[in-house]
Amino acid sequence: MGYASLEQKGTGLRQRIYSRAFIVASLNHSTHILYIVIDTQGGDTAVRQRVLEKLWGLYPGTYTQSNVAVIGTHSHSGPGAYSNYLLPQITTLGVEKQSFWAIVDGIVLSVQRAHESATEGYLYLGKGLVDDAGVNRSPFSYEHNPLEEIEKYKNVGNTEKEMQMLMFMDKGGEAMG
Repeated sequence: MGYASLEQKGTGLRQRIYSRAFIVASLNHSTHILYIVIDTQGGDTAVRQRVLEKLWGLYPGTYTQSNVAVIGTHSHSGPGAYSNYLLPQITTLGVEKQSFWAIVDGIVLSVQRAHESATEGYLYLGKGLVDDAGVNRSPFSYEHNPLEEIEKYKNVGNTEKEMQMLMFMDKGGEAMG
């Protein structure tokens, strides 16, 4: 995806990107939530729709519009030319079918692997402060927010420092993701 620079062109394969699929289901498997994290700039509606179509063929009625989330890591190091949205298409000069379908097929494969290896486990939500890990790219703009907005965050400053993390653990206490 690069950084929206028309001069920045990439070809070939430097390193692989990944899709990680996590399934949270009730013990009787009547309810499923599919959480997919992909190493791309962001999730995309067209990618998500094609993934859902393929999953419907594999697992009819299990994964639907209402229980599937596709989240991007916001990496600028992954491929471009796959997005359904206009702005990214401008900077990547359109959609490249090979990139688009490689992402879709990779996501589906990660879901198949997660579905076929599903096991009982635990889901934890962790929160913590991470100091000195980020910087506000525009403190000047932030300072022009209304005073009541700035006051809400006076204890943390102009940069969000709270990190939230989902942790998936198996019954034996080993991390799964």
